[in-house]
Amino acid sequence: MTGILRYTNPDDYHSSPMNIKSPTAAAMERRSAYNIDLYTGALSLQLPLLSTSHASIQVPVTLSYSGSGIKVDEYSGWVGLGWSLQAGGVISRKTNDMADEYYNRSVYLPTGTAGKDAGYYFTGRTLDRTDWSSTAYLRSKLSSVSLNDSMVDMEPDEFVFSFGGYSGSFYRSETGEWKVKSKQNITLEIEEVLDNSGNFKLWYRFHPFNDNDDPWTSSSLFERVASLFTRFTITTPDGFRYIFGGDTTAIEFSRGMIDISNIHTMDKKENYITANAWYLTKIISPQNDTVSFEYKPARALFKKFITRIPQVYDERVGFSSSHYALSGITINQVFLRAIHTPTTRIDFYVNNSTELPLSAATWVDPPPVYSSPDRYLKDQLCLHWNDLRYEEDYIEFPNNMRKLDSIKVYEKQTGKYTNGIKLYYKQNTTQRKTLDSVLFYDFEHAVKGELYKFEYNNISLFPPYESPG
Repeated sequence: MTGILRYTNPDDYHSSPMNIKSPTAAAMERRSAYNIDLYTGALSLQLPLLSTSHASIQVPVTLSYSGSGIKVDEYSGWVGLGWSLQAGGVISRKTNDMADEYYNRSVYLPTGTAGKDAGYYFTGRTLDRTDWSSTAYLRSKLSSVSLNDSMVDMEPDEFVFSFGGYSGSFYRSETGEWKVKSKQNITLEIEEVLDNSGNFKLWYRFHPFNDNDDPWTSSSLFERVASLFTRFTITTPDGFRYIFGGDTTAIEFSRGMIDISNIHTMDKKENYITANAWYLTKIISPQNDTVSFEYKPARALFKKFITRIPQVYDERVGFSSSHYALSGITINQVFLRAIHTPTTRIDFYVNNSTELPLSAATWVDPPPVYSSPDRYLKDQLCLHWNDLRYEEDYIEFPNNMRKLDSIKVYEKQTGKYTNGIKLYYKQNTTQRKTLDSVLFYDFEHAVKGELYKFEYNNISLFPPYESPG
């Protein structure tokens, strides 16, 4: 019950859903979770596009379709609904309670002490005891005389990985070790880099109304992140090292709702940003050969939520009244821009997409305290230091969805074009974007090659996003 009440508190780090990722990251995670096997029976269609290599490093670029079904709130990624582009890899996070590295710098615990090291990364070792699941121990953690203990994270996050033919997940144990879960029965060495100095600056604008399509800024406008896993390094049994993140352009962030009553407190704002996904930035062979991956962020996506909370009981506050929980989240999108080897460069060209907006639905019965729930959400989601846009009365958030238009391959030394691919979509503002066809295309001589076309059943019958289940 405590968790439900906490979810409705606009002052809390958890006031917004934590596991909402960009469509691209979600599609790649889904591909990892639903590999075809005799147990799930899920269909997985693979369309090889091209590949590059350097010494012993091989990097295939493949389109993958998951036949495990489409959910109501499943967005179409940059290559269409149900599809993902496998080129490199990603680690995405499933947050349980707080983010593991959560290091709070502004909200104080009930006893008046700062609850900085509240995330499981710092508190998990308290479960390294034989009686951790006993009734007596759990009661001691949740009792009214130990409120500080009840407001820390006791659940490890799950980090889902997909790269180089490997898939699975890992989590941090109560002893502080990373544990791997995978059907491949593999042993991976995992190393994290943590920055909880409070000085980490994210030069990204989360508001959607930039005149410039590039959300990165070199001015004094930045978001501060209280604590962050900046990089993961995974070493496979054959000695290859896969580096994820490291550069903030390769990390996907999300931000929950900000308390507009105290927006000028930077220490307060920093607690609302978390990392959801870390993209593969480098592969290093045992011989120190390297292939690198370059990324480019795009404008933020916005997702709103409304949940009716029934009357619940909490022993500390008694019964609550039935009410609506109004919430939302902003997500910075990250797209693969190029793959680099010493001899080859593969460029990925991304453009705006015309499709069903993420927040196309309207609230039938909004919380009565807010006469304009959309305006309320914009005030809390679109804030930026010295860059507020209250005066603009948008009925809906802008549609910042993107699509992959083409892929081109060049010789790095000469700049000579060697290969290319075009992607075409069925898209309009009333339905989700679907991949229509893939054309192998010689851009230099305008010569068409092989063409692959796709058909789907009943796409027009899909309900809009945010439809009741």
